[in-house]
Amino acid sequence: MAAAGRDAKLERLSSALTVRNGELIAAGYFRTAGGVVANRIARHDGISWKPLGSGMDESVQALTIYNGDLIAGGDFTTAGGQGANFIARWDGASWLPVGTGMDASVSALTVFNGELVAGGEFITAGGVSANFIARWDGSTWHPLGSGMNHRVSALAVFNEDLIVGGGFNIAGGVQARRIARWDGSAWHPLGSGMNGAESFSVEALAVFNAELVAGGHFTTVDGQIYAQRLARWNGTSWRPLGTLPLRVSLAGVHALTVCDGALIAAGSGFPIVRWDGSAWQALGIGVDGSVSALSVFRGELVAGGSFATAGGNVSAHVARWGSGFPFADWDCDDAVDLADFVQEHSCLGGPDEPYAAGCVRGDHDGDQDLDLADLQYFLNGYKPGE
Repeated sequence: MAAAGRDAKLERLSSALTVRNGELIAAGYFRTAGGVVANRIARHDGISWKPLGSGMDESVQALTIYNGDLIAGGDFTTAGGQGANFIARWDGASWLPVGTGMDASVSALTVFNGELVAGGEFITAGGVSANFIARWDGSTWHPLGSGMNHRVSALAVFNEDLIVGGGFNIAGGVQARRIARWDGSAWHPLGSGMNGAESFSVEALAVFNAELVAGGHFTTVDGQIYAQRLARWNGTSWRPLGTLPLRVSLAGVHALTVCDGALIAAGSGFPIVRWDGSAWQALGIGVDGSVSALSVFRGELVAGGSFATAGGNVSAHVARWGSGFPFADWDCDDAVDLADFVQEHSCLGGPDEPYAAGCVRGDHDGDQDLDLADLQYFLNGYKPGE
């Protein structure tokens, strides 16, 4: 794991990462980033860290992009010096509340059917009952059925359904142990779910090779011991992801993402690992602590968490793993050349046009589409003949 550079250090734990307008956004418990005051949230433009306004009064746990704004959720009650109960939005110039917010922390965010979805520890959103999960239509908070009976930790979209993971065992009044899907009108279980107490929760979700992947602290799925900490759902049944490295199966998975055509998993007590669809491989020696967030920034994997070194190098709480090319080396041959240009061009669409599966690497500015702005980022690193 290569350090993101001396200037990239965060003072304390980074617990959420995303990309917006060509910049990496990191959030967590820290008060400074790269030696600059940045209360709980900061942005990195590829050169240095900068604050986003005056930040928050308490930790930020989740990030997403909605209608062009950066959305942050966490334990805070003020953002940019004004009231923002556990959720706020950054419009590029200032922090604004999202309605009246929640009555407790927000720990997961995503966008589903054009609406913002938040999950966490809260039981009200916008002053109405919304047990641990709610949706924002741009002006008002709404519940999703009767919600859950315990906390929500992870959100994703799979097969046009909203997927929710956490410590619950009831969703919408039906049994759904640690994971459930919302089809837009009702809750459904995914098989018989995961085993154990609330602490055996689902903490991370991702989509890889047209399957849903769940990671967390569980040791069985559908009553079978074969799934230690990680399992995949093909739409009808759960299956394991090969044979996990021993240290992974004994620990817990806290973060998942897809990078360079592989699934990346990270957590506490084991190296960051990648699954190419057939085998697991460690990415170097990993970090000396835990990883709680993963993202892809300009073609490189970025990890955030509670660690002081990555790959044996000093890199406080954030680090990157990559070829050294901060652009789209699609075929990972350590050159940004004609083959990469062909792949980049094949993924291009228009503004606000969602990209096809397998094209996420080309979204250099993190605006959820692949357009001429992304092509310009690519051309800045294009080295034909090298």
